[in-house]
Amino acid sequence: MKVKPQILLLILIFSFTLWGCNPSPTTQADPQQQLAQTNECLNCDFSNAEFSGQDLSNVKLNQSKLNNAKLENVNLTGAFLDSVDFSGADLKGANLSQAGLSAANLSNADLSGANLTNAYL
Repeated sequence: MKVKPQILLLILIFSFTLWGCNPSPTTQADPQQQLAQTNECLNCDFSNAEFSGQDLSNVKLNQSKLNNAKLENVNLTGAFLDSVDFSGADLKGANLSQAGLSAANLSNADLSGANLTNAYL
């Protein structure tokens, strides 16, 4: 008896499913790893993250959560930060010059000494 290749393929896929061996698992990348690799992470959750002193110039973080994040002396020059939640974030001494901050939530954020020159608010 000759087995058709399509039937053999269906049997293999069914077997993998039964044994919990997904041949192509879908895993969500770590947001910080994604940011480091691509310089962008849209709609990501960085709540309570530590970024102090880092160079994040020109990053794209639109619609992300950075509430209560530590961003002291971070360089966010030219960053795309539209609709980002910075509530309660520590942005002391941060460089936000030329950053796009349209609809960003900065409530209770500490912006002491931050540079907002030519930032779009």
